[in-house]
This record gives sequence, C-alpha cells and structure tokens, in this order.
Amino acid sequence: MLLGKSTDYDIENVRERVRARKREHYRLNLERECKNARLRAQRAALNLQASARRKEAGYSDEEIFRRKELHRQAQARYREANRSKLRHEAWQYKRRIRHEKLRQRDEEEFQAFMSLDLDMDGK
Repeated sequence: MLLGKSTDYDIENVRERVRARKREHYRLNLERECKNARLRAQRAALNLQASARRKEAGYSDEEIFRRKELHRQAQARYREANRSKLRHEAWQYKRRIRHEKLRQRDEEEFQAFMSLDLDMDGK
C-alpha cells in the first residue's frame, strides 16, 4: 500500500487469502456444511410447499406478502422484548459447545496417555 491507498494487487491478494481460508474451512468442516446445506434445502422445499398451499387457498401475492411482513414484524417485536433472554441462551449454547469440545479433547488426551506403555520400574 502506498500512502494509505490500496492497489488492485493488494485487494486481489486479500480476496485470494479470503477465498483460500473459506476453501480450507469447508474442507475441514465438510460433514457439518453438507448437513447444513441439506437442512437449508429442506426448509426451502417446505417454504415452496407452504407458498403453493396459500395460493391454492386463494390468497393473492399481495396478501401473502402482507402476511409475511406482519410475521417479520412480530418476530422483531419478540426479539426486542426478549433480547437479554435470547443473548443469555445464545451464550449458554456457545459455552456448552465449547466445554463439550474441551471435554472431548481432554478425554482423547487421557485415553492416549493411558495407552502408553510406561516403564515405571526402569527395567
């Protein structure tokens, strides 16, 4: 960078590093990412089915849009009213996952240590 201004090379270099990080992330978390992709596809299919049912029920596109907008507003009101509760639950969820990973790693380390053949008598 010259005098605080980025060049095209710098931007491309940063973008390439980001792409490489993302590729590595997906490579390492392939199973989880595939599971998430399947869940997204299932939700999309359910949304299409629900939309088709609403149209068959005689709702116009405007009515469907209005109902969705009302639902989004209700969700926003709920999130606003329960912000601290939601934050606390999110914190607990993340903490539980983190501790489970640490416990699993400790267990693996313990099992590896216990499988070592230590000669305590010096023979």
